[in-house]
Amino acid sequence: MISQVLRTLNRLINEGHASTLAKLINQRVSCTEKLGDDPHVQVRQTKTELQVGILGILNGILSEYGSGFCIHAVYDDQDQLVRFEEHECEEANATLKE
Repeated sequence: MISQVLRTLNRLINEGHASTLAKLINQRVSCTEKLGDDPHVQVRQTKTELQVGILGILNGILSEYGSGFCIHAVYDDQDQLVRFEEHECEEANATLKE
């Protein structure tokens, strides 16, 4: 499953949609503690709130299906999105500290 997701995301970048994808993956919204406690979804803890983004949701789906891998966005030196890669996940639910 992860290979299909990566193939689609990277195809979209290659077709010139990197800017749109970057905007989507950099967007995070406030979420509840209940979502933060979900055993699969990845959230970020800021000083004041929990936040979730599209990669946190996608990685949660992959985790729920037992892939053992997460999708990471790769940026170049100019902070331009260049590709997505898979990396082994250490934890299913990773709350990232800001």
